[in-house]
Amino acid sequence: SRQGQQKQAMTTMTEDTSNEVAPHSPPMQSMPVRTGSTIADLIACSGGMKMGKKGPGSGADKVQRRERNRMHARKTRQRKKEHMANLQNRAEELKQEQIRLRQAINEQNTASILLVMFGRNGSSCTPALSS
Repeated sequence: SRQGQQKQAMTTMTEDTSNEVAPHSPPMQSMPVRTGSTIADLIACSGGMKMGKKGPGSGADKVQRRERNRMHARKTRQRKKEHMANLQNRAEELKQEQIRLRQAINEQNTASILLVMFGRNGSSCTPALSS
């Protein structure tokens, strides 16, 4: 994007100073300024201006990188989907265990209440005989 800004500045500068020629500088070719273009469009239109240390095979490398990235993204999404399904299953299992444990607690509480009401040795279940 910085080079795009530099190109645009150079184009603007060339258009503004078309009547003046700076001494000791070669004439610059003006490039048409495109508005609404993406960086990829600007790179594609720049015509063979490769930057960095990439050689002539960089187009194929870019395609391979994109394909690897697509595959990685697909695998990542699949792993996330599986992870979410596992979490949902685990949440359901924990809810069922919670219900079971609450029922067990209620049964224990009921048993404790019954033991207190009727006595621990069961003697209050049968009335005492008076003689």
